[in-house]
Amino acid sequence: MKSYTNPRGNEVQHVKEIKVESTLKLPGLIWSFLRIRKIWTLPKKCDVLIFNSKDNNPIDVGLSKILSSYGNIGRFTFPNSGEVNVPILLASILKRGSRISAYYDSYIQRVDPKLVITYIDNDSVFYSVASRNPSVKTMFIQNGMRGNRVFKHLPRQSSKEVLKVDFMLVFGSHVGDEYAKYISGSIVPIGSFRNNSTPRVNQKLKGTLSFVSQYRDTEWIKENGVTYTRRLAPMILPFLVGYAKDKGLQFRIILNGHSRGPSTLRNEKRYYKELLGTECEFFKWKWHGSSYDAVDSTEVVVSNGSSLGIEAIARGTKSAIFSFKSTVLGLNPPDANYGWPGHYPDEGPFWTNNPSTLSFRRILDHLFTISDEQWRAELEKHGFQEVMQFDPNNSKLRTILAGELGHKHASK
Repeated sequence: MKSYTNPRGNEVQHVKEIKVESTLKLPGLIWSFLRIRKIWTLPKKCDVLIFNSKDNNPIDVGLSKILSSYGNIGRFTFPNSGEVNVPILLASILKRGSRISAYYDSYIQRVDPKLVITYIDNDSVFYSVASRNPSVKTMFIQNGMRGNRVFKHLPRQSSKEVLKVDFMLVFGSHVGDEYAKYISGSIVPIGSFRNNSTPRVNQKLKGTLSFVSQYRDTEWIKENGVTYTRRLAPMILPFLVGYAKDKGLQFRIILNGHSRGPSTLRNEKRYYKELLGTECEFFKWKWHGSSYDAVDSTEVVVSNGSSLGIEAIARGTKSAIFSFKSTVLGLNPPDANYGWPGHYPDEGPFWTNNPSTLSFRRILDHLFTISDEQWRAELEKHGFQEVMQFDPNNSKLRTILAGELGHKHASK
């Protein structure tokens, strides 16, 4: 199953062990071994191991900077990502049980870390690492909004299968409570790691309205071959263009394809230009974190429930959440509704779970009218911190690392 990194650095991956396992079975093992990059030396011992590390992922880069203050860093990549450590592979073949689990465990036992950490919180394979390696502490950092797909195949804690992650760093207490139904460990609401890591830009432009694109060339949810972005975006964008014209606002789209490659970016621009014609203006990117600059500089942001739309609220930007995907697609449970798995009404002062232009207009009129002080009071009244917190510079993460790793010291 494929993974990808979106412009916010959110690693999206749904790993089923059977699929990863196929690369470590004969004859698949032989074929894969001939094709992928082979490392012939044993990995070095380390204090902290980044599990499923990807060098080009901005979360990986930011996390590595923080971790370097607390110990020596090791990196582990999946065999099916194009790289395998041959001595570890040979050692794992002698172990009983799952081949992929044996490979993971052999690697971890060799590098002997104090902490194994991943920023791919929806990697179900990671949840059993701690139970098989009790001397090692584990941690995941949530990197994107989570729906029922992540949880529906997990056994509840009352079952015989033991899933454990020592520290689960999540967006907010709502999703933390959902994880706690299936995985034992400490729930630590921190918000979004990248959001916390990116300083706020205090140059908000009055009279601006921005839409957060969730465009994909391919998507999981389709109906009659039409992806949900292509179905839902036309239900919002023509209204937004008309609203901006009526109110004399500057309207722009925050694109999603910058880190997906030139082809996807071209397709995304073409799609919106065909939908909106000349009424289409895109936010100009300057660096990989420009999506945060975009929401910081916009008076009001609109999203269909994307991570960036929620992150924008945490950063202090007035944001309209038109989270009607569950309603339109008939999802059960309605895990695309605002605040899921928390329980909120379908209509709120800044969100709606219904594809209603009356609701869209009500929300935007409200957000362009209230003061920043009223906005903050509204968020507190409706318990937004339970959806997503904001922890500038990731102080909570640093506190845990200091407790588990202490000061940086020499290699083992």
